[in-house]
Amino acid sequence: MKISLGTTQKIVIIITITLFVIASITFLIILPTIRDIQEINKEILFEKKSLETKFLSGQYYTKVYQDFKAIEPEIKKIQGVYIKKGEELNFITNIENISDRHGLEQKITRLNTNADSNKENLETLVLDVRLTGGFTQIMEFLSDLESLKYYFNIFNISFSSAGDKKNKISAIILGKVYIIDEKYEAQVKN
Repeated sequence: MKISLGTTQKIVIIITITLFVIASITFLIILPTIRDIQEINKEILFEKKSLETKFLSGQYYTKVYQDFKAIEPEIKKIQGVYIKKGEELNFITNIENISDRHGLEQKITRLNTNADSNKENLETLVLDVRLTGGFTQIMEFLSDLESLKYYFNIFNISFSSAGDKKNKISAIILGKVYIIDEKYEAQVKN
């Protein structure tokens, strides 16, 4: 049985078979490949964003480290203004020596020592320093007090006449110094 097909029918069959092969290739090979490429593209974009975030985070930490290294000498200077725990008496003795050097009568009262609630491992020593002498001597005393390596934070100073003593005035100085625990100071230095 021989089927005889005309030229038109042969062309239609060839075109149909060609279209079927092209459609099969498209649906079986090209479309799954396109889906795979899109998934890979999504993964690449996710990794790109992740790496950008890590890079920016790394830059931030690098900047923080560089900033720390830039101010590290200043930190050591600032740490030097604290009195080490147990050396409070040396500081008070320094104040007494300064007042003696300027010929001032002095009375130093330790008001209290409190843990500074804002700072861990830090205490404040509040002192009431009362001086009697000439105005110039008191100003020189304040200048020498300021030149000490320790930071004496004066929060109140008042002057009055010394009463029965001629050409003399009294000064009441209220201030505080910070006391640091040596263990904490060593920990910060490292």
